[in-house]
Amino acid sequence: MKRAVGIIFLIIYFFVFISFTVAEGQDASSRASERSANSAGKSLKVGLIIPLSGLLAKMGEAVRDGALFALDDLRRSKRLRISLMFEDGQYSGKGTLASFHKLLLKGAEVIIVWGNMPSEVSASLAEREGVTTLVATTNPVSGRHIIRFGQEFEKAVKPLVQKINELGSTKVGVVSLNLGNALKVVDKLRDEIKGKLKSVNFIEGEEDDFRSLIVKLKHLNIDLLVLFLGPARALSFLKQSAELHYRPVIIGGDIFADVKFRLRASKLGFNIYYLYAPVKDNFLKRAASRSISLRYPFEVATGYSLVLVANFLAKARNYDPDFVKGFLEKFPVSSLPIEGAAYHRMGAESFFSFPIRVFK
Repeated sequence: MKRAVGIIFLIIYFFVFISFTVAEGQDASSRASERSANSAGKSLKVGLIIPLSGLLAKMGEAVRDGALFALDDLRRSKRLRISLMFEDGQYSGKGTLASFHKLLLKGAEVIIVWGNMPSEVSASLAEREGVTTLVATTNPVSGRHIIRFGQEFEKAVKPLVQKINELGSTKVGVVSLNLGNALKVVDKLRDEIKGKLKSVNFIEGEEDDFRSLIVKLKHLNIDLLVLFLGPARALSFLKQSAELHYRPVIIGGDIFADVKFRLRASKLGFNIYYLYAPVKDNFLKRAASRSISLRYPFEVATGYSLVLVANFLAKARNYDPDFVKGFLEKFPVSSLPIEGAAYHRMGAESFFSFPIRVFK
């Protein structure tokens, strides 16, 4: 009798263990299906994580302005299928994860994350929670629940090399934040301008006294400097460099797209160029007519585009219960800005003019 009871207990334990294992493996999928089922016939709840404080706040505000511009257009045309929530991720790992959790608690079914580092730290959480996540990044972030938009940053090296050769520079230096793609870009640049890259310096932590570095660059006779720092640090670097009477040609990143910022840098006596993706005139004119700030037009257009994609996902959900899988199968998208045909399939248009170029 005892033996029979023991066997029955083992059988029950085995089935409980198997059930728990299967349930654990299907947990993320179940949460995603629950979110989809609970929201049938309602607006799709979308969360957007952007930096609204800190060094990149102005860029985050530009993304937000573009997103609100898209919402207004969709509302006017009676095609709006989403509700949008904003969270300040501060462009930090801790801030991004906290924002992601807040949006989940608020019932977000799709989360949009802007920026390389925030996209990377969000990826594992998106997979674990089974929530569709649109990431705007130039890093190779991937996953079952992730839709990635972003041109590989290495592609920006080609116009950079063209401009270096055009300017006749023979001694090139790089000063950059030590972010995920910085080393890849430097390696690619080194391959393309063999013998010309003389100095590479990655800025860590809270470093803001650049005088010893500037003296070193001056001693090496660096005549062109690729400068990829945040706004405050870049301006601090240029001020200290001017004080030490060292003014190489500068090729910067998207922070120099801000006319006011570029003017402040130019007043210090520097010849400034910057890498940026141009935005089509028709979009700029429409944005200006709505009194939208165009300090960072690419970021405005990016926010607009990501909201259009999220709105399209809401439509796709109505035709396919597993709308994420359906979207990925029917509309594979590999780059932001989404070009040509992919936009038209979404009933949208492309606002960007590729490729990335060097502007003066």
